[in-house]
Amino acid sequence: MKSKVPGKLFIAGEFSILSKESTAILVSVSKFIYVDITENSNYEFESELGHFRWILDEDKIPVLDYKDFKHVKAAIFMAHKYLNHLKIEPKTYNIKLNSELEEQGNKYGLGSSAASLVGVLRAILNLHQVRPTKLELFKLAVMTQLEINDLSSGADLATVIYTGWVYYKKYDLAWLYQKDKSAFELIEEEWPSLKIEILPVINYRVLVGWTKKASSSSDTIQKLESRNLNDSWYKDFLAKANKIVLAFKKELLIDNNTDKIYQLTEDYQNLLNELENWSEIKIMTPELTMLNKISKNSNLVSKVSGSGGGDCGICVVQNNFSHIIEEKIAKNWQNSDIKPLKLEVWSDKNERN
Repeated sequence: MKSKVPGKLFIAGEFSILSKESTAILVSVSKFIYVDITENSNYEFESELGHFRWILDEDKIPVLDYKDFKHVKAAIFMAHKYLNHLKIEPKTYNIKLNSELEEQGNKYGLGSSAASLVGVLRAILNLHQVRPTKLELFKLAVMTQLEINDLSSGADLATVIYTGWVYYKKYDLAWLYQKDKSAFELIEEEWPSLKIEILPVINYRVLVGWTKKASSSSDTIQKLESRNLNDSWYKDFLAKANKIVLAFKKELLIDNNTDKIYQLTEDYQNLLNELENWSEIKIMTPELTMLNKISKNSNLVSKVSGSGGGDCGICVVQNNFSHIIEEKIAKNWQNSDIKPLKLEVWSDKNERN
């Protein structure tokens, strides 16, 4: 049984999305994690990065350590716990995972951890004829992250599950921690503040440049959380960030004003620059600064996508944007050791049609 999960990119809402009720816009993109699961005599996982085996304990729960492959192992663990909850006898299987989200071991910054977690979790459940809704799968994925104490904002999970252009509003994490219920009881409940919306964007696409330097989002999250997030400056940052995201959503869906899209892109990049100064977290690198400069020289505006410190920068452009200018930007990026990634916004809706 074969399946795939796309990568993702932030359009706007980085950092602020870590706070309750904050919002972000992301896209899923046309590079994938491929998962192939087949019934077998032993439990085994294989990928380009290595392999491991495991057994089940007397309660039919996987016996695993999290020294490596922690997102994959957590997905296996959670899938079996859910099968146990549903009173389904687990099959024995082999999982093979192949990734397009990295190059020679260097991650592009397209959300490979989220994609791997979701891909393995869904594959195991589907093998057992369990087909959760997208919302149920999202909640299971969040609870899987919680299992290994490696919570993201959830925006990455939502995007690779729902696919396309995705508007995301973060759930109330404090509510989740305070609930004295099992993970599977929580899946049945409505999560306060959570909103996941597929945006019917038809006029825009994204240009992407990869700096060839990986960044750890989890490390950056830890650094940010060590700062005083009750500071008035940070509260003001959150308000400004949400205002930009909502304006972005309006322009993409209603007004279709490319100049305003460029302005909002620049506004969010400026906000990230201010956050870098306040938090002393390294967001901009020489490569990302050069990427933005090259875009500006062609009358475009680009920004960091994600937590910065490496990974990618993006430009949001109209579908009919000049291919001549696009090729010029790509060439100038390459001359500065920035690799253009030929990515399209990908939706599973198009795959089904």
